[in-house]
Amino acid sequence: MDSLSSPWVVLLTALFYTQAHAFCFDEAGAMYGVSPLLLKAVAQVESNMRPHAVNSTHTASTQSQDIGLMQINTRWLRRNPIKSLGYTEAHLYDACTSVKLGAWV
Repeated sequence: MDSLSSPWVVLLTALFYTQAHAFCFDEAGAMYGVSPLLLKAVAQVESNMRPHAVNSTHTASTQSQDIGLMQINTRWLRRNPIKSLGYTEAHLYDACTSVKLGAWV
């Protein structure tokens, strides 16, 4: 029974990943008074729900990138209160962090 590396693993991983995302949208929505459905719609449009999405098309002109599920622009990392909280580009790849920052922005 070494077939655990079968499509079942992929299916279960996707299921738990989706449930984790749902929790993040609900939590961020409650935290900042934003509809979780609106947050999900933004993530769908901005990154197609891909937490590792990066948009570098404007890097030369803006010296910034859009990163993560919510495509948070790296310029936000240089502004308070986000700057004072110590967020880095690496944090933007975390789906829940991206959703929370997206709800705040």
